Amino acid sequence: MSENFKLDLGANKLAIFSDTHLSDQFDVVQFEFIKGVVESVDRVIINGDFWDHYESTFNQFVNSEWRKLFPLLKKKKTIYIYGNHDFSKFSDERVNLFSDQQADECVVKAGQYLLQVKHGHQIASSGDVMFPWLFGNRLMLGLGSKLQAIGVNFLGIPFLRVVFWFWIVQFKKYSQQLEENEILVCGHAHLAELNLKRNYINSGVIRWGLGQYLLVDNGRLEVVKSRY
Repeated sequence: MSENFKLDLGANKLAIFSDTHLSDQFDVVQFEFIKGVVESVDRVIINGDFWDHYESTFNQFVNSEWRKLFPLLKKKKTIYIYGNHDFSKFSDERVNLFSDQQADECVVKAGQYLLQVKHGHQIASSGDVMFPWLFGNRLMLGLGSKLQAIGVNFLGIPFLRVVFWFWIVQFKKYSQQLEENEILVCGHAHLAELNLKRNYINSGVIRWGLGQYLLVDNGRLEVVKSRY
């Protein structure tokens, strides 16, 4: 893993996405959405939980059909930020199949802004720390994932606001301590948001039919909230 570093974006168009939670199970519709995002920009940052250790092994993931994404990501000199479901200890040197650099966080200079990009579990305690007994049981985790999918499908975004409200509060407490031109860009809460008054952006989730990510273009910041 490389040291945390700075990226001067310049005129490049950047997509930051997170929380795809890929496994050895392939979803062609999710694949096509991610592919479209990657192909539409010059650079990519994966902001954690790209794949999910609690749903498959890294070996199973890299040998699955998801490997069709890897050359597309390499072409964009992708930066891979580790999350709490894909800690560096869960993978190996094959992260270089889909990324050029790996770190726990990075700073991106985009126009007037300095984007502090990190997954977010460093700020808001993650489930694997709070409920270690649950994260040792893949059957229970699978059930939890299905319940989240049902909640999103039936209740939509308000469901995610309720489930992850505490994390979001912690993120905004942290982001308000940043300098005026600094912005926290995290994932983890599965809920896209752009709030420049609070120095806070969440890159959202690409899962359960939700297609959310941050687009940075010539210093302009846009959180895309779509469906697939």
